[in-house]
Amino acid sequence: MSTRALLLLVGIIGGAELFVRGQLADSALAFHAGAWILAASLVVVTRGRTAWLRRAAELFAAALVVLSLAELVPARVAPAPPPSFSFTASGGDPEAMRLFWGEHEHERKLLRGETPLAPAQRFSFFGRDVELDALGLRRADPPPEGAWRVVVVGDAATFGAPQSEGERPWPEQLQLELEAGYTCTRRVAVRNAGRPGRTLQSLGANYELEVAPLEPDLLVVYPGIDAFDGLVPSGDSLHSTFPGARVSRWLTAIERPLRERADARHLQAALAVTPSPEQLKRSAAARRYRGLLLAAREHGVDVALVPLALAVAGDTPEPVVRFHESVWPEARVLAVANHNHGKLLPLLGAAYRAEVLAPDDDLDGAGQDGFVDLVSFTQQGSERLARHVSRALAPLLKRGAGCEPRV
Repeated sequence: MSTRALLLLVGIIGGAELFVRGQLADSALAFHAGAWILAASLVVVTRGRTAWLRRAAELFAAALVVLSLAELVPARVAPAPPPSFSFTASGGDPEAMRLFWGEHEHERKLLRGETPLAPAQRFSFFGRDVELDALGLRRADPPPEGAWRVVVVGDAATFGAPQSEGERPWPEQLQLELEAGYTCTRRVAVRNAGRPGRTLQSLGANYELEVAPLEPDLLVVYPGIDAFDGLVPSGDSLHSTFPGARVSRWLTAIERPLRERADARHLQAALAVTPSPEQLKRSAAARRYRGLLLAAREHGVDVALVPLALAVAGDTPEPVVRFHESVWPEARVLAVANHNHGKLLPLLGAAYRAEVLAPDDDLDGAGQDGFVDLVSFTQQGSERLARHVSRALAPLLKRGAGCEPRV
């Protein structure tokens, strides 16, 4: 091979590598240098070749030059979207979700369990004062004498994220639903025992300290994402491959829909693979539930297991999934884990004589209509879940408190 031919080969290979690496790494210098080196090498190497090959090389070289020159024209900088957890209000811009939780970093850390809470603590939460009792729960009035006590345990979603007056965590909304929907021979009192960072394992291990003092007649369990332990699919295929910063706007416009379709296919493929019943029973999540269910049984307390709902599900449109990934990068993995969690609950119910409520299909995957992030509810979401749980508890309410639905 002649020196000239070798140099041209190096120009083509090196130019192509610089061009691709520059685009993927958002390196303008490498991108533009690679585009021009590759374009020049293609034109030179096909000089004197057949007309069709020369024409194809010239067209490709021209496209490279145009892509390079196009990026020298300053792009119009779009204004930052207003902070919002609403996909519609933000025009689907994930930056709006990031900005919203950036403005509420204190609340985000609290809901994620990153900020420890202490008994009898007072703090500001979405501009409202919250006071905890001696157990570290939202302070509430004691139940009426002789009331049939429903204690709702869980994580941040149960603790609640109300943002204005009139909004309530879903257990408090459940109290209103029961009063409006049933007539009972005994009064029913619902207690919100949700706390950010509370896990199934801690509830089972510390039942005597954390649950027994509330003297529940019925324990309603709506856990956090620790209930997904052992149910999360392995591998990296479910993590978003959405392109980050790129040099060429035009190449990115081509790349984005291709990656969206690939990510959507990976999610559907993961949802189609369900662990066997034996695998589910041996999962870490099953062991954690088991500890709580056995502790409740030892105290003679009935248990109702509520399937979890997330802002995204298997049928959520891809742009909405990406919107939530801006603050929950693991959204796809958790959506698959939640699907598997729904398969686990009936197995636990049958093994430990716990009531398993039907899933609320109107809430799971509801996005902005039900959630302020992946797991915490809007007021509309709290109302939906409370209505669903109120209806599903009818047999237990009748047996325990003599409740009948109002006509």
